[in-house]
Amino acid sequence: MLEKLVYSMVADPSNKFCVFEACHHGDRARFTSCLEEMEAIMACDFEKVEHLFWWGYAEEGMQCGSGSYSPPSAAAQCQRAELRVFKTIHMHHLSLEALPLVSSVQGLKVINLVRDPRDVFMSAIGMGMVTPAVKSLTAEHDGLGLLAPGWGFYSGGDPGPIYITYMCEMLLGHARSESPDILQLRYEDLTGNESRAAVRRVYDFLGNPLDHADGLEVGELLGGNASGPVSSQTSFTWTCEEMAAFESPPCAEALTVWGYRALHPWEGASFDKAAVCSGKLAPWRDIAIKMGRLFTRFGALF
Repeated sequence: MLEKLVYSMVADPSNKFCVFEACHHGDRARFTSCLEEMEAIMACDFEKVEHLFWWGYAEEGMQCGSGSYSPPSAAAQCQRAELRVFKTIHMHHLSLEALPLVSSVQGLKVINLVRDPRDVFMSAIGMGMVTPAVKSLTAEHDGLGLLAPGWGFYSGGDPGPIYITYMCEMLLGHARSESPDILQLRYEDLTGNESRAAVRRVYDFLGNPLDHADGLEVGELLGGNASGPVSSQTSFTWTCEEMAAFESPPCAEALTVWGYRALHPWEGASFDKAAVCSGKLAPWRDIAIKMGRLFTRFGALF
């Protein structure tokens, strides 16, 4: 969504270049970290990038790489573009990944988009992304390193609480990371009543006035309304461990820091969490919820 907004700043298709979701599972890049890969491709150096899973991604006016991928072709397309957009899907540790990049890559501007972590989690559950997201915390899963990654089964603990804790810790880290070259936006501000103001912030940050977009609807620029479920408008069923993770001090602090409501969607007169999650049947309830999600995902395939 946000990358489409930035991509709209330059009208000439031949004068812009984008890489969609670099450091993604399915890539092959001979680096030890995402930071190393991003620093190289932002300098149009694709020599060590053997494969980009999302090369050629196209949607609503965006074209992220044309033709078959090869390092020389990617480098040539990148070098001739005035505007270069690099969109990633990870929740990055800004102080360890983004801040070093803005110090080393001339002219780089970073836009960090955050969202209510409860909505992120529900969307990730619906798309089957929670376990892959936890696995992606290792460089090997994202196609980095000298050896080809394997498709090994996940064998760690419950990925849901792990993912929730990681999100909240990252959100706290984002709030503490400041740089004139990093703009932090809430997803809700881009899709809510203040979307025009949020769009103006993006254009001002990138040094491009909003004048050329005044004739466009913000919804058209952003590609539609909010995607995925919203926690206050859903019948999503939470496991006891997921609720406990969101009620933890780090998550409570993260919600406060980013201005999200403290009241959780399961906190209501009709649901007694203490009674539900303290009984002997609580583990079986969580298993039933997870099995129901699997059946829902399986049914969506047909």
